[in-house]
Amino acid sequence: MFEIWICNRGNGTPAQIWPGNVSVPAGFISEAREYVIEVRGDKVDDLDLSIDETPLLALRSPTDSVARWLWSPGFYAGIIELRFSRNGKVIWSNQVTLDPDVAKLTRNEFDQMVREILADTFALFAISSARKGVGRGAGGQTPPIARLEFLRSRLCEIEKAVCEIDKSPVRVLTSQQTRATSGKPVRITSSDLAKSYRTDPLLRLPGSSPLVARFGTFFPSALRLTKRRVNLDIGEHRAIKAELKMWAAWLNVVGHNIESTPQAGEDERGASLRKRWAGQCRAMARRMQQLLSLPVFAEVADANQPLTLTSVFRWSAPYRKFFRLSSDFRVGIAKVSGDFLNIPISRTFELYELWAFLRLARAGIQVFGTKDVDVSALFNTSAKDAVRISASAVFIKLGPKFTLCFKRTYEEYWLAKPPGQSGSFSRKMIPDISFLSDADTGYLIVLDAKYRVDQQLNDAVGSLHMYRDAIVREAVSGKLPNRAVKGAYLVTPHLPDAGILEGKRDWQELILPGLLFHPAYKRVFNFGAITLKPGMTDIETTTLFKQILVDAGVAIPSGKP
Repeated sequence: MFEIWICNRGNGTPAQIWPGNVSVPAGFISEAREYVIEVRGDKVDDLDLSIDETPLLALRSPTDSVARWLWSPGFYAGIIELRFSRNGKVIWSNQVTLDPDVAKLTRNEFDQMVREILADTFALFAISSARKGVGRGAGGQTPPIARLEFLRSRLCEIEKAVCEIDKSPVRVLTSQQTRATSGKPVRITSSDLAKSYRTDPLLRLPGSSPLVARFGTFFPSALRLTKRRVNLDIGEHRAIKAELKMWAAWLNVVGHNIESTPQAGEDERGASLRKRWAGQCRAMARRMQQLLSLPVFAEVADANQPLTLTSVFRWSAPYRKFFRLSSDFRVGIAKVSGDFLNIPISRTFELYELWAFLRLARAGIQVFGTKDVDVSALFNTSAKDAVRISASAVFIKLGPKFTLCFKRTYEEYWLAKPPGQSGSFSRKMIPDISFLSDADTGYLIVLDAKYRVDQQLNDAVGSLHMYRDAIVREAVSGKLPNRAVKGAYLVTPHLPDAGILEGKRDWQELILPGLLFHPAYKRVFNFGAITLKPGMTDIETTTLFKQILVDAGVAIPSGKP
């Protein structure tokens, strides 16, 4: 057995991360730093270490009982998979949570973004011109990695909910009719005796019978006894069991398809990642099947019972929790795909771009209404019974005058087709999100999504200046081109101090990054940053979108929310 320790390179006290029951303090691991992972044990100096399939750089070992590696976490997702090998053979692997607090935050935000991407996809697809339903997947199509990450985290919560149900399940009393055995004394209630008198033939008792004095001359030929027992076979348990069985079957099929279907141009690392996810899908299926062996399901019949919101799912907290999680899981296995979802949790910043666009698209529809909305460019429904989110540039019409663009390319303005459209006067530029008004002749607002604004602030501000200054519109009569960008903003989950957001402090006294969020600063320069964080309500997102338009001088239709 060995111990695993981690410390900040150069300084800091090492913290033990294995064996368990020892956790790294909150905030110990952060981005843009280097850490030394040290293993202490017998003859460990010849081990190789990889984290999430990436080999680490080995450092010189002081003794044969100590091995060290250098690790730069990059974007920290909270949970890492450590794998130790010797001569190419894996001898130990395990998932380690280095910082429970940070892990909970980042993973919950990742799950929230995936959940809202799928929810926004369904909502936008519902108002599209397509006439096709979106059901659950059968496992034939390999789901994107982001959804597998999402399902894996939902499974942990589902296990907790089912175990809570198993500890205190809802029971019902059922009655069973039996006949008393001849020659044996029985205890019978008055209601059962009355029922026996009504339903069974009556016998004449001999005069010497002791029953004559109490019951008279006639007595039932048989006694019907009602036995009551606690029963767990209720509709809610049958529905939960059916859901678990369906999910386990789906995960098994997906695991098989992932393992047996190599990708075109796949390298050794890609094959290793594919096999790893195939194994994880099968492991999730086994965990589902283990839940079915709990005592609460021992007497529950196998039935294709639909999961509906009954009174039990309303008033019982564990059952209500399972119902909510089941909705997430069903969304996760729905037939919706897209290249932007095919990313792991360690690349959450890429997922954030798509999430921000879909959030703002729904907000734009709330502001401008559904009339003349065209979201057909967002979806590709050519795949059989599936909805695919387009991976190329997307243009969503928010009415006759407004367009929201995702990853629109701005060519050199003299090459723009038709002439007069916006373009760059230096080189090709592709901002994350663009808002156009009046058929590209009016306002242009550029939004740059930055999930890690704290670490990339200088680059983020530089890209905003680049978009604002370089994107122009060709002027008439041979004059110099006019600047096309009316407003430029960073979109980030960063949340500044409440005093800054409320404008209680003078913006001229602030420094970055708080300066960019001050409302007065944004009104003066049409430049700054806005907070768009996973978990914000639709009303909050719509209010935020309206504020962007107001700051940039775009007229909002009256009477809209």
